[in-house]
Amino acid sequence: MLSKYLKPFHVENNNLIRIGPKCDGGYVIDKRIINFTKKIITCGLNDDWEFEKHFIKIKPDCEIIAYDHTVNKEFWVKRFKKDIINFFYLKNLAIKKLSTYLSISTIYFF
Repeated sequence: MLSKYLKPFHVENNNLIRIGPKCDGGYVIDKRIINFTKKIITCGLNDDWEFEKHFIKIKPDCEIIAYDHTVNKEFWVKRFKKDIINFFYLKNLAIKKLSTYLSISTIYFF
């Protein structure tokens, strides 16, 4: 049995905002802190930067620095090959557009 102080409880706070996707990669942040944020340092980015894209929409002058030792030239070559295969072999046009968009948006964002 959990101690009382470890049990979750609901607090009414109108200053909270969710930034990023609803699954993994999203965070709940107090809106008031966003105005003071000048720089975000991201570690372990892989190919999901939804949080960073959402945050930059809210605060365009924020600098984003991303580190991930697994994302290197080899990573992008494999990703590009996968996207090309998906583009030519998938019959679903929406998935083709999404795959192309992800490759282009990666280059544009970073």
